[in-house]
Amino acid sequence: MLDGDVVVMAGMSNAGVSQIDVARELLGGRLVSVQDQFSPAFRSSRGELEQCAKLGLSFLPWSPLGVSQT
Repeated sequence: MLDGDVVVMAGMSNAGVSQIDVARELLGGRLVSVQDQFSPAFRSSRGELEQCAKLGLSFLPWSPLGVSQT
């Protein structure tokens, strides 16, 4: 979301925990959401999910039912 030429809110995808922390620091708290794959069959993004919960960021799982997109 832009306000004039300034980013007010930003989201990112396919990020690891350290990337979330760096983006949050660089954006000065304007990072509001992270989108990563997460499903019953694919749980390796649990650390990212927990980091988002800790920081108050929205976590948007892609393929939450584990259905691949073709």
